[in-house]
Amino acid sequence: MKKLSYTILIAIAFVSALSAQPKWEWGLFVGGANYLGDLVETEWPVLKETMPAAGFSLAFTPNQQFFFQTSIFYARVKGDDQNLDDAFIANYRNFKFESELIDLSFQTRFELFGKKRFRYETPFNGVITPYLFGGVGLVWIKAKPDFSLADRETYFLLIQEDKAAALDQPRLTIPVGAGVKLDLGKKTALMLDVGFRTSFTDLLDGISFTANPDKNDWYLFGGLTFVKRIGYKDTDNDGIVDKEDACPRLAGVGSARGCPDADGDGVEDLEDLCPDRAGIFELNGCPDSDGDMVMDMVDECPDLAGREKTNGCPDADNDGIRDAHDECPWEVGNVLLAGCPDCDGDGIANKSDLCPTIPGNPLFGGCPFPDKDRDGIADEEDLCPTIPGEVNMRGCPDQDKDGVADKDDLCPNIKGEKDNSGCPRLTKEEEEILQLAQKEIQFETGSAILKSESLKTLYQIVQILKDYPHYHLSIRGHTDDRGKASSNQELSEKRAKACFEFLTKEGIQLERMTYEGLGESEPIGNNKTSDGRKLNRRVEFTLSLG
Repeated sequence: MKKLSYTILIAIAFVSALSAQPKWEWGLFVGGANYLGDLVETEWPVLKETMPAAGFSLAFTPNQQFFFQTSIFYARVKGDDQNLDDAFIANYRNFKFESELIDLSFQTRFELFGKKRFRYETPFNGVITPYLFGGVGLVWIKAKPDFSLADRETYFLLIQEDKAAALDQPRLTIPVGAGVKLDLGKKTALMLDVGFRTSFTDLLDGISFTANPDKNDWYLFGGLTFVKRIGYKDTDNDGIVDKEDACPRLAGVGSARGCPDADGDGVEDLEDLCPDRAGIFELNGCPDSDGDMVMDMVDECPDLAGREKTNGCPDADNDGIRDAHDECPWEVGNVLLAGCPDCDGDGIANKSDLCPTIPGNPLFGGCPFPDKDRDGIADEEDLCPTIPGEVNMRGCPDQDKDGVADKDDLCPNIKGEKDNSGCPRLTKEEEEILQLAQKEIQFETGSAILKSESLKTLYQIVQILKDYPHYHLSIRGHTDDRGKASSNQELSEKRAKACFEFLTKEGIQLERMTYEGLGESEPIGNNKTSDGRKLNRRVEFTLSLG
């Protein structure tokens, strides 16, 4: 909003300054004129042949950089063969002339720095600017050639041709040139320029056939032009025309439509509620430090953007209660509850209401009944009265949504099955791995060293334990009845421990596993047969919850 305000002010100032710019200017030219033609042997004019010239111009500018100008000049130009270095021409041709010129042209002038002259910051800013001009025009030529000293035998017939071809009508001319313009003041200026013209004829001097008829003559003007800008009246001399000046008798500035503006904010002093402090247009010239469109003089929080209904102080939830006094600044509330909402309308703010969506009693914390955990279930019916829960769990939570309340769920964060204490079951393939382990796990004869073919099964058990972190593993070693019972007991323990240590090294936590040796005490086969004894030499892996 503030940027928009400044943009509007600048636009008003620019239009005001533009209207103060004079659109017309006239000029008086004094200077000299020279001729370039058959009686000049170089590309540059002969300075001692310079003749006086004068003129008048009238110009219109739409934007102070381009000018459309009408000019009329009167001048004399002359030339003399005696000024040439060629002795033959000086002694035998020996021509001279003097011509009168009236030049009327229409030109376009481009002033490089013209736009710096009138800008919105100040009504007028004097500049020195180079310029270029060009155009089209007509020239009336009255040539007076003097052939009296010429060699009659050599030039008689050609002289007659030149006299017969004398000009009697205006000729087209193309003026081009450059110069520099100096502003003397906002109403006057000086221009110094040089302009070349071609007249598309070789008879500017009245001499053609007797010299070089294939080359046209040129002429040029150079000198000073005194410029007077016209077209406006400025009584208070502030650079703003009276017809556009809201205060034509009081010097002012363009940004305030020509009226005084002490603080320079674009709002004239007569309409500025804060004339000594720069402000913005929408607030009648008063400042607004925090940009909230509440003027500083009535803004109770001038350094913090706020709202009008809170006297310029912040109100994040727009409930009409300033944030400093609002106990719930990010939620729309009401004055009686210090800016906090009350969804159920029971007079208790949501943040203090144990049942914010159910009208209740202040004695019960905003609930219609005692409810410590604010889950909408009365304490007397709530199996978990201090933990928010669900109705179908009788007030207890069920984080994994498996239908088993967390208090009864051995796997509260993993969705499981009700008849498995809320934990997931092993797949059929995983159960088979554990059942086959007692056959697949083998040791060297009479020792607790695991055979290499046992490792595959042990790695499978490792993966099962990682996939089911809520299960505990019991490892039990068994032997047949050959040998001493005490030796068998010791060997069964070592074999169970070997499996335990392998699983530990693979990252299974110690606290998740137990091991023991049962020796020959729990046979599952007949120790009198080799097949029976083989069944009795085993390690059992049993998973359990808890």
